[in-house]
Amino acid sequence: VLTINDSVTPIVAASESVISNARSGRSCVLVKNTSDKTIYYGGDKSISHTNGMPILAGESILFPTRMPQSIYLISNSDTQLNIHIAEFFD
Repeated sequence: VLTINDSVTPIVAASESVISNARSGRSCVLVKNTSDKTIYYGGDKSISHTNGMPILAGESILFPTRMPQSIYLISNSDTQLNIHIAEFFD
């Protein structure tokens, strides 16, 4: 479970610096927005609620991770939101 909010620095859900990213055989990461607010994702630190792609409340998105790539998450909510992350391996 990750906690995100409208911070200046977005939360990194997956990156080369995250230990789980180094595990061989990981094929994708699932991000489930279990909050009642919209969260946003993007591929770099400049993500905001105005330029990010939305993940609506209750929605999930699957990110293929064959190529090393960071996934950044942010919200425009002033309260902390919990989301779930699941990794899948070959």
